[in-house]
Amino acid sequence: MKAARMVGVGKPLEIQEVPRPVIDEDDERDDIQAIVQVKACGICGTDLHQLRGTAKVPRLPLTLGHEISGVVTDVGRAVKSGRMMVPAFKQGDRVAVNNVISCGECRPCRRGKYNFCRNALMFGRHIDGGLAEYVKVPARNLSHLPDNVGFSEGAILGCAVVTAYHALRIARIGPGDMVAVWGTGGVGLSLVQMARELSAAYPIIAVDKRKETLRLASDFGADVTLNTGEVDPVAAIRELTDGEGADCVFDAAGVKDLTPEGELVTLGSVCSGGQLIVIATYGAPVTVEPHDELGIFEKKFTGSCGNLPDELDYLIRVVAGRRRLNIERLITQRIQVEQVNPIIADWQAGNKLVIKPVVIF
Repeated sequence: MKAARMVGVGKPLEIQEVPRPVIDEDDERDDIQAIVQVKACGICGTDLHQLRGTAKVPRLPLTLGHEISGVVTDVGRAVKSGRMMVPAFKQGDRVAVNNVISCGECRPCRRGKYNFCRNALMFGRHIDGGLAEYVKVPARNLSHLPDNVGFSEGAILGCAVVTAYHALRIARIGPGDMVAVWGTGGVGLSLVQMARELSAAYPIIAVDKRKETLRLASDFGADVTLNTGEVDPVAAIRELTDGEGADCVFDAAGVKDLTPEGELVTLGSVCSGGQLIVIATYGAPVTVEPHDELGIFEKKFTGSCGNLPDELDYLIRVVAGRRRLNIERLITQRIQVEQVNPIIADWQAGNKLVIKPVVIF
């Protein structure tokens, strides 16, 4: 089968012919597996970090891609028989993939904190991912994808969108909470939508340097947009909130042009008693003054990592049922696998608007 493989840091992906995965009936480990014919696979900022070397991969070459949807073509014996603790899937089922395989046995897993599994394996990072025509997936990592949810939507639901939802659950914001979202990429735009549609926050302030994504943020529910090339965003957020700052600030930026190196400026836009939730990946350390920022003003500073399996199932139901989230508009490019390198180059160089590119198989 055809696959897009990372062969080295700083090098373009190579389109290679590799063996197609199969269910081995003689291997007990395959009893709980499924083969998925990939229909769509999103390209994520994490892929860019891996290609730049700012996120390490344990082995090369490696098939990238962890935002995966497709159709089940084969399943192991335990999945066929409906054996206890194995979800039921069959040939022809439309599915989205939860991108991290947790062991279920370590202490975090036993406490339900599957996103902190000590033995976690991520598609496209630790094991071969979905930028290929087929992928082998544990049945418990699959979610049924209804007919009225497209494969492209299902793919990005499995990372960018569900990552935003996990952060929203951590925040526990409610009606009337003042929210600021720094960074309007796939995660940030998803947060803007969810803060509006699922939490009824007001006002919602979106911060970025890109006019195109700020326009999208307005369409998705942001009451105010702030361009960092035109205003001091911290001062502007304080002015918009009667000098206080936002109740909840989501940091989905983590880049130097929004947050200067050495300074976590997003924390300055949080009100006393408010909270900062960092989702972004930072390329360099930043400093925080714990006494002045956290102690005196009782600001809460936490992170958000990945998602839990049930959160993907919930979001699929939201999109399929109420259609309150405009997932499809996040997709800026639908491409063939042979076009991945030009899109990645454009994304890294900022030559065109790239939010969520999706490879279609």
